[in-house]
Amino acid sequence: MTLTKILTRPRVKQAQRVGDELAKGYVDIIEDHRLPMRVQAGGISGTVHFARGAVRDWRSFQDVDVGHWWGYYTAMLNRGVIPMATGPDEQWTTSVAHTKADVARHLDAFEDVAEALKKGKAEMSLVEAV
Repeated sequence: MTLTKILTRPRVKQAQRVGDELAKGYVDIIEDHRLPMRVQAGGISGTVHFARGAVRDWRSFQDVDVGHWWGYYTAMLNRGVIPMATGPDEQWTTSVAHTKADVARHLDAFEDVAEALKKGKAEMSLVEAV
């Protein structure tokens, strides 16, 4: 009963708009700072990959710069933004509880991190648990 009152079509559409706004903000910041990153997002979920090309499959995922991702992840944590996953394959899922103010805070943190990402590079191989 509670979920039918919370997860209404208008609220889910709002969560999708918030996710799209977050993705657009990432694209703008990445372009402004000329970072070698790609945003891949749709609706409520999104990710940034530290790669020059689109990540389409496992082979292209192997080219993701995990060292830069780790720098991004820890820098965002230090600014109060907790990326959803603990790996470079998904960073956010917006919900009906997220607001435009949440997106603004998230993007402010990323703006702060973006310049530092251009300067540092840590080599790190992708390790996948089996």
